[in-house]
Amino acid sequence: MTGLYIALGVIGLLVVAFFVITYVIYRMAFYNDMKKHPSWEPMGSHSHKRWQNEAAAMIEDARQIEHQEDIFIKSFDGCKLHAALYMSEVNTNTFAIECHGYKDPAVKDFCGGLGLALSKNQNVLLIDHRGHGQSGGRTIAFGIKERYDVLAWIDYLNKRFNNPKILLYGISMGAATVMLASGLDLPENVLGIVADCGYSSAKEEVLYTSDKMGINRKLAYPALFTGALIYGHFDLRKGEVIEAVKKTTKPILIIHGTEDTTVPFKCAEDLYHANEEKITLVPFVGAPHGYSWMLDTRKYINTIDEFYKKNGIE
Repeated sequence: MTGLYIALGVIGLLVVAFFVITYVIYRMAFYNDMKKHPSWEPMGSHSHKRWQNEAAAMIEDARQIEHQEDIFIKSFDGCKLHAALYMSEVNTNTFAIECHGYKDPAVKDFCGGLGLALSKNQNVLLIDHRGHGQSGGRTIAFGIKERYDVLAWIDYLNKRFNNPKILLYGISMGAATVMLASGLDLPENVLGIVADCGYSSAKEEVLYTSDKMGINRKLAYPALFTGALIYGHFDLRKGEVIEAVKKTTKPILIIHGTEDTTVPFKCAEDLYHANEEKITLVPFVGAPHGYSWMLDTRKYINTIDEFYKKNGIE
């Protein structure tokens, strides 16, 4: 009998240890511990250093652009969502919904894209993903829940502005989010999607990061999956961006740097081959993660213009 108690005790300790580990993993991967004190510094990796001063100046300039309104709505699961509304100086009925990346402030990630959209006579809805900025929560769902938040923002614009022309823009996790949203039943007035350096699978992206940290993915995945499910309330398996873009009826422009070590360029190639009819892929040779704009701003703007022209977008 003593042996049985010992065995049960060991099993109990192992179960407790597993749930402690899954919580720690959840906090590391899916919890935004930078929400109250976000970093406004440019990306600091070696591959980004050459643009450090230019990026810092762009971020500061973007922070000085005044928005006209703070908007708050509720998500499908009751989370408070926030977005800043920037109205173009030109009277226009075109709106760009811009979706930032993992743990970054929205204005920081769109320090180039915000001004670009406004210069093209687009109003901008710059959203805070759940767990970021003035939106509620702390959990980052890698686009799995956030795609439905994008749908809620589309619905908001349609009701308030009587079905305006809508464009979706995303960078990094935001790019994966808008591509995941592309597989939903989007209304006809969503004209197109621009996705800059988005991953092809939420599961594979977190496992790729585990690989880079030297953690065996066979050991990491059970803890990542369980942590996301129990503490984050989302299923990591539902973040297959490739499956979403296979179903899309919307034109998608994918921009991706070939030297991206955060989201490998192969993700862009896999996404493109999943739906070559609807997806245009433009590589930026030599660009690291999120810095295609910095590498060649003129090419970036021309790429956007050509995508608009090709798909009849004003």
